[in-house]
Amino acid sequence: MSRVQWSAEGRDWPNRASSRFVDTARIRWHVQVMGTGPVLLLLHGTGAATHSWRDLAPTVGCSARP
Repeated sequence: MSRVQWSAEGRDWPNRASSRFVDTARIRWHVQVMGTGPVLLLLHGTGAATHSWRDLAPTVGCSARP
């Protein structure tokens, strides 16, 4: 499996300033952290991306931390 070349491919991703990476033993997860409230985990399906939540995440991020 190839990794996303974040510097090239990620520049047009929505809410890019909120992006972080979490490395585990086998997977590098892309996450976006917003807001200061309780954590709210939004998961998209296979074949989807952060684009699924581009409009929702900033809205709920006002009162939660997606």
